Amino acid sequence: LVLRIECLLVLIITIYAFHQLGGNWWIFAAVLISIDISMVGYMINNHIGGLVYNLGHSYILPRILLIVGLFGGLTELTLLMLAWNAHISLDRALGYGLKHESFHLTHLGPIPKPRPARGRN
Repeated sequence: LVLRIECLLVLIITIYAFHQLGGNWWIFAAVLISIDISMVGYMINNHIGGLVYNLGHSYILPRILLIVGLFGGLTELTLLMLAWNAHISLDRALGYGLKHESFHLTHLGPIPKPRPARGRN
């Protein structure tokens, strides 16, 4: 729960920073959605899927590039990396962490599988 709350706070700070820098919200939305293309690795197998997914959902690369953008005065790079960080933070706030052996096992614990809808009586 603490990790999820932390990520929610990071998400809020990231959105605020994006707004303060005058970022384009359409680009923000596009980046927010496009990061999940990293799930395509699961079409091969769970091992490749986990590696590719974790590469797209680890803070390491976007935070390094965020630092480069900030210190290099590269506003566009900074905005893209803020959006990427927002995606990761949103996922983690919702309980979707880095993957282990399968998509449903993460560093934040298991992701509950959706329950079948109950019919009305």
